[in-house]
Amino acid sequence: AGKTFVYLIDRSFSMDEYGAFRAAKSELLASLQKLTEIQQFQIIFYNQAPLALTPPEGRFPMFFGTDTQRHVASEQIRAISPDGGTRHMEAIMEGLKLNPDVIFLLTDGATPALSKADMDSIKSRNRAGTRIHCIEFGVGAQAVSQEGIPVGNFLMKLAAQNDGKYTYRDVKQFANPAATAE
Repeated sequence: AGKTFVYLIDRSFSMDEYGAFRAAKSELLASLQKLTEIQQFQIIFYNQAPLALTPPEGRFPMFFGTDTQRHVASEQIRAISPDGGTRHMEAIMEGLKLNPDVIFLLTDGATPALSKADMDSIKSRNRAGTRIHCIEFGVGAQAVSQEGIPVGNFLMKLAAQNDGKYTYRDVKQFANPAATAE
């Protein structure tokens, strides 16, 4: 729920495995279709550096949820491909600059983890109370303790610190049959 949304999508090379990047784009496009004309959004793809999409006419830093602006965004989304490594911090800080109601952070990169200092910087910068929801694309079943409780990582902590939710998705569920046969 909210009026302004920022999607931070990991576009590092590892997101190409198991069709994860294709699945991320598909879920992103489906999410955009649910937005109304009064809602705004921005999409920042990131690897070593953030890459924000360009709204029409460049007058505003965010897109509106109109059919026309969603179409412009989807054309740009289709042109993005995975490349390089993963650096979360710069992308998160870029997203927070827009003071959105909600950030969706989607990554397969539980490593490199954010440090305690990084987490403190994010918490300090997030004075607007942006909810940060983290979606982790992992390989195989989620790691759990002997008690069956999911093993924590920085994504879980980031979501919890910022009133968000953490979700784990097994990328093997996205793989096409040819990829899993290899």
